[in-house]
Amino acid sequence: VESDHTLDIQKSGPSGAAAGDEIQYVIGYHIYGDEPAPNVVITDTVPDHTTFVSADGPYSGPDANGVITWTLGDLSPGVYGPIVVVVRVDSPLPNGTVLSNTAVIFDDDGYRAASSEETIVASAPDLSGSTKSVDQSESAPGATLFYTITLVNTGNAVADSARVTDTIPAHTTYVSGSVGGGAVYDPVGDRVLWSGTVPVGTPVALTYAVEV
Repeated sequence: VESDHTLDIQKSGPSGAAAGDEIQYVIGYHIYGDEPAPNVVITDTVPDHTTFVSADGPYSGPDANGVITWTLGDLSPGVYGPIVVVVRVDSPLPNGTVLSNTAVIFDDDGYRAASSEETIVASAPDLSGSTKSVDQSESAPGATLFYTITLVNTGNAVADSARVTDTIPAHTTYVSGSVGGGAVYDPVGDRVLWSGTVPVGTPVALTYAVEV
């Protein structure tokens, strides 16, 4: 009498997620055939750019390589079940980052199956909270005014190649050498210019002075 068995595994998860989201993967496994599968083990590697949050147990890990292991023992044909794994997507993260995840099932008879899932991360900077302020609400002719432009990124991606153009106010004269924060003064356009990167959660301050 001949007997045999096979292992099946299916990994499912969201096709898209935002940076900073928690996402849930479901690992479905099934034993087929007419003999037990000896010492069944399932492994799942936490995707790059994510942090492990939780998993159905009992399990071990994640280890130093991010591998979570479920040791299920001998399983009879017909046994099946879901395992849920939750991870948190890193933030900030570049838009379009692909999270790749693979679950593997194997046993002591050398049978093996694997299933993979990819999730595409959506992210964007948000500079809408940026501000411009001046140190005086009223001034007299000849007074010096100090302006501060504060760039604030509250999004979930770094603002690369951000640009600022600020024209010197009418009826004032730029104070030579007063510009700060990496900005420059453009005498042709009578304006302050800046370009650079605005990290998430780390404000960038640009300053300059004018004489009324």
